[in-house]
Amino acid sequence: MLDGQNVFDESTSFKGDEWQADETATRLVEQREIEPLIIVAVNYSPRRDIEHVPLFEEPQKSHVDGFLELLTKQIKPLIDKEYRTRAAPEANVLVGASYGGLFSLYAACHAKQHFGGFAVISPSLQIEKGRIVEHVAEHAPGSETRLWIELSGRRGLERILSLQVGQLATARRLKSVLETAGFDTNDRLHYLEIDGAFHDEQAWGSRMEPLLKYFFAVVEPDD
Repeated sequence: MLDGQNVFDESTSFKGDEWQADETATRLVEQREIEPLIIVAVNYSPRRDIEHVPLFEEPQKSHVDGFLELLTKQIKPLIDKEYRTRAAPEANVLVGASYGGLFSLYAACHAKQHFGGFAVISPSLQIEKGRIVEHVAEHAPGSETRLWIELSGRRGLERILSLQVGQLATARRLKSVLETAGFDTNDRLHYLEIDGAFHDEQAWGSRMEPLLKYFFAVVEPDD
């Protein structure tokens, strides 16, 4: 999970609201609704904007590929070495919100061999007028990839900065591109516009339970 300061601890979280990922995961594991899992919270740095945001018009100003390499070649191998994990892509999910959601979408195009699932939460799609959508069309995620895409509906977007003007139209264009690439909303693509939800940690934390169930639900053995 990206933006790690916001994932577990309200004292370090932006505006004091955390995702409550640890409490939610613990409860669901104890209730046997999801498989036991490890959540790795990757803290953001003061360079978050250039590390998380792909720039296609001025690529030299973005460090997104370097950050992706840090995740896939340093952090993930370290976790797999030190802990009892399943290293295969289908057992690993990258989760990001806002800039992190944009990064997760970019990673879905370029890190399919490391992650089998990508949560794209309230992504900042309007950067460079939605150029990320064309990039997804050109570098479509793999046939085994699962995507979780959620964003504020119109009543939530009205409270966000003008950068988000056109966000829903761009998100729907992204959905169409993914469907053309073979993603099915009944199978590998979860897409939801939540009317009235805001673009903040409190909103994203409220969605941790369905997100974890989507990717890690306990699968009952066949009789």
